[in-house]
Amino acid sequence: MKNSLLVTFLFLVALMAHAGVTLPKVFTSNMVLQREKPLKIWGWADKGEKVTVQLNTQKVTAKADKDGAWIVTLQPMQAGGPFEIKITGKNNIVLSNVLIGDVYICSGQSNMEFQLKSTNNAAKEIAAGSYPNIRLFTVKKAMSFAEKKDVDADPWVECGPATSGDFSAVAYFFARKLIKDINIPIGLIHSSWGGTNIEAWTSWDIMSKTADYKNVDLSKMEAERSETAKRQQQFDEAIKNDKGDIEKWYDPSANITGWKNISLPQAWEQTEIGNADGIVWFKKEFELPASFSNKKLTLSLGPIDDDDITYINGKKAGAIQGWNTDRIYEIDPAVLVPGKNTIVIKVTDNAGGGGIYGKPEQLYVQAGTEKISLAGIWQYKASALNTSFGLTDSGPNSFPSQLYNAMILKGVFGTREKPMRARHLNTGLCFRV
Repeated sequence: MKNSLLVTFLFLVALMAHAGVTLPKVFTSNMVLQREKPLKIWGWADKGEKVTVQLNTQKVTAKADKDGAWIVTLQPMQAGGPFEIKITGKNNIVLSNVLIGDVYICSGQSNMEFQLKSTNNAAKEIAAGSYPNIRLFTVKKAMSFAEKKDVDADPWVECGPATSGDFSAVAYFFARKLIKDINIPIGLIHSSWGGTNIEAWTSWDIMSKTADYKNVDLSKMEAERSETAKRQQQFDEAIKNDKGDIEKWYDPSANITGWKNISLPQAWEQTEIGNADGIVWFKKEFELPASFSNKKLTLSLGPIDDDDITYINGKKAGAIQGWNTDRIYEIDPAVLVPGKNTIVIKVTDNAGGGGIYGKPEQLYVQAGTEKISLAGIWQYKASALNTSFGLTDSGPNSFPSQLYNAMILKGVFGTREKPMRARHLNTGLCFRV
């Protein structure tokens, strides 16, 4: 047994000693590299490790510095492909189906974040949207006071019916127009966050020179951030282990007390809940007329910010992520009972406005042509709010540069080089890198 443990330990040590080459998430198969500009490829390796990058006829070698970082610059190339990129160090990485074309960073607020699947005629647009020379890369939401060396994202994908629905609609239509006009590969890097201020996307070396922030003591902020981070972790745990789920607040038979009245629809910032992020549960009872018996019921809730899980009589009726999607759920008649029925909705708000915020006429249950309004008095109970942890404003607008650090800078550019050209789209900006 001791010998087995020793062998395992030595094997793990050997793996750590030969960690090999790694790449930032922006470098994957199916990616697009910018045409007619020097091609910079970077990553990490063991200190002093030699890394060779080969693309088409070009072959360049670099050496990892004392921090393990390396970067190579390849000569500009014309639009075309597909190509294969080989990165060789102590290990080998091969990126396939790589194109050379124009690459744009598409950034903005909710309009840029708005997904293709939520547009008019979405099913038709998505089904007809096979553009293998358009490639999509979505940066996930993240915040950081310090410059992060990489973004959080899934790999590049070809644009098609299986991939485009969750992508930025504005970015998709922008690329579709471009590829029809100039017929070269288009790479789209989507990095946006609804409701965010421009300061969140601006570098600290710029923001620190403004009147509001030039006297900020970052070392003091870092100390405060450490304490805030502890409270943030406690809040994150409360979200992860939601008390409402554990105690089954969705079950009408559960003996849950402490519900308060609230008028819906309206954003909860306009109520006593206040400007808070987190989880709030909403509940309403309605009488099912005899004429509704054995009929499929349509439940309409309008838009909910951000995510919901909806229950009827303790049974899950539906769940949608995304603040800009109307909730319309079809309810199986077997779930309903004569007389009193109970709707319970778990609403999770990640940032910005929160709650069931549509129009009164969007809240109803319907069977055939008969409709019952659900607008008016509901009950609510908060299970986890950031304000309960002293996090009155912990979102991306709480301090500048947090999105620039986590969603733009090093994870996309690798250096402080800025985009070369921007196209204004009213809903945001698309920068060519």
